[in-house]
Amino acid sequence: MSKETEQSFAPPKLDIIIPPHLQDERLKNAFNTALDENDESFPDFLWHILNNIHTRTAQHAKRVSEVSGLFSQFLGLEEAEIEAIKIAALLHDIGKIDPWYYPNGGKTNKNHANIGAEIAERLGFAEEIVAGIKYHHERRNGTGPNHKKAGEIPLVAEIIRYADIFDRIFSQQKNIFLRKDNNLTKHDLEELFEKTWQKINELDDNKLNLQFLSRFKEFLLEKREKLVEIYSVNNKRAIKK
Repeated sequence: MSKETEQSFAPPKLDIIIPPHLQDERLKNAFNTALDENDESFPDFLWHILNNIHTRTAQHAKRVSEVSGLFSQFLGLEEAEIEAIKIAALLHDIGKIDPWYYPNGGKTNKNHANIGAEIAERLGFAEEIVAGIKYHHERRNGTGPNHKKAGEIPLVAEIIRYADIFDRIFSQQKNIFLRKDNNLTKHDLEELFEKTWQKINELDDNKLNLQFLSRFKEFLLEKREKLVEIYSVNNKRAIKK
């Protein structure tokens, strides 16, 4: 966690987060709205800026943070490490608040992971949090944004990457369900988990750390009920009895 979060929270100036020449009205409005959210930490404040710009991305980040924290506990990490990983996961897409990422609503090739790491570094977040944000799209064969290979990718980034993959696949399957019905039952979520599990079992190419993937599969099976609970709470649509 950044040194600033250990003290009473005082919102940073927007110019520190994003340089003035890169700001646009949408970012300024999102920042000003976040000032009214009464947050108690930098991570929450930054998350609200993202939520005010890209709500779907922010909700995805919140779920990834919860799954990352649960996976970290499963791996037996210390509490301080788990907290840092949850913060990095919550902010792993924070680079998407940069107007250059979505100029005129169109996604550019400028990498959000590096932008997010730059923001976190400017705000004084700890190295492991910056690394988790920066390297969460790296692949074991070195084809990620920063060309890190197996053995070079920090644990925090590996954890976020697999939680990110799980949420992406789960959300894709959920969207298929919602085409049929505007509500999801608990049984639906159980079935979604099964479909997601099947998709994850197909992830065996050279972009992934297969040993780490094996541990992630063990985690999914052991924490299945808790994961379904997380997605029940985060499901915006009403869950039918």
